[in-house]
Amino acid sequence: LRTPITSIYAGAELLRRRLVDDPATRELATDLADEANRLHRLVENLLVLSRVERGADLRRDDPVLLHHLARRVLAYEAERWPGARFDMETPATLPAVTGDESYAEQILRNLLSNAAKYGPPGGRVRLQLEHVDDEVLLRVLDDGPGFEPGTEERVFELFRRAGTQSQPGEGIGLAHVRTLVRSLGGDITLRSELGVGSTFI
Repeated sequence: LRTPITSIYAGAELLRRRLVDDPATRELATDLADEANRLHRLVENLLVLSRVERGADLRRDDPVLLHHLARRVLAYEAERWPGARFDMETPATLPAVTGDESYAEQILRNLLSNAAKYGPPGGRVRLQLEHVDDEVLLRVLDDGPGFEPGTEERVFELFRRAGTQSQPGEGIGLAHVRTLVRSLGGDITLRSELGVGSTFI
């Protein structure tokens, strides 16, 4: 599935760049590229879930510099979601964590895009990194609608949709994130308040 999706995405992006004098067709090419990108993420999420289901060990011992990775991913998501405001708070340096950079990137992208997607127009998405004892804590905060008290664990269940049904989604992203985080030796929790927002840690 990866090969045709990559071809569709690359072709749509090329068309979008070339069609500057035809706004309607350029918009169509942009929509095509966005949907191909969404399909690519869905395939990546399902691949990880299927590997873990088959008992694959995803743990890696590669050094990952989260503050460098986070800046790159934040810039990418800010471009994808121009209606949201993205901010990052991090110390000048952080120790490397052990893991897999591509999986860490998937985790970040899922959390940041969810925060932007379910937040209000012009909403703020904050990414915070902090060194505490022998761990690096990563927080993604939004000012979206929040979750009902007592549902903090259920949002990580497979095929459970967050937010309103009018938003596109498959209910896979957060299940994929928790599976990846735990497979890499970490953990993820949610703090949320209705009408105030959510923090994924």
